Amino acid sequence: MLIRTDLGMAVVLLPLLAVRSGDQIRILFPVLIVYGCSSVLLDAAEAALVATAVPETLRGDFNGLWMTANEGMKLVAPLLGALLSASSAVGQWPCWTRSPSRSPPWPSPS
Repeated sequence: MLIRTDLGMAVVLLPLLAVRSGDQIRILFPVLIVYGCSSVLLDAAEAALVATAVPETLRGDFNGLWMTANEGMKLVAPLLGALLSASSAVGQWPCWTRSPSRSPPWPSPS
């Protein structure tokens, strides 16, 4: 069930590659609905897998490590996203690109 749901989600997320502007935002909503429904299935399947695969004596330690990693990624992921966004947009900002027709915003040393 986990593998089938993950593969299905990979297919469901593909239409997001077609979104290029705000006019195509309607593509986003069905993907979000299906993604939310699949997360319910994945959570239940992961809990069942942990209950059968991890011995009862190690379940507390495993759950602690799992929650630490899960919550840690909630802190790290936005920072990495902001870094990626800023680094890919550096050359696109008008104040950082120099065109021959425009003079720089700072005075020239003459």
